[in-house]
Amino acid sequence: MRTGSQHRRTQTIFAELADDYEIRVIERFGHDPRFPVTRDWPYLVDQLLEDIDARRLVDAKVWLVGHSLGEYLSLMAALKRPQWVKGIRNAGFAGDRWLAQQCAAFIAMDRARHAAFAHRRD
Repeated sequence: MRTGSQHRRTQTIFAELADDYEIRVIERFGHDPRFPVTRDWPYLVDQLLEDIDARRLVDAKVWLVGHSLGEYLSLMAALKRPQWVKGIRNAGFAGDRWLAQQCAAFIAMDRARHAAFAHRRD
């Protein structure tokens, strides 16, 4: 799940991940009257959690990728529902190339972990 309005900048990167992951985006936080903007954004965290719950498969864990507010909301959501979250990545600071490298590294680590687990079961 990718959060925040900067997703247009990183669409190409996430398009590369689409073969292995389902990419979801919340366009803009704070514009849905059901989730008002208040101090510390608890309702925006609820918005993210509602979106995750509506889209995820039962017992599936999600990667949350956000920048700035999206990263904060991702962290708060992970603290509220750690059983739903596989990990969090910050999409800011170093730019698209760095993000692409990090995503590729996480995919490789995730696959290796699954392979190692499968090997141990044999």
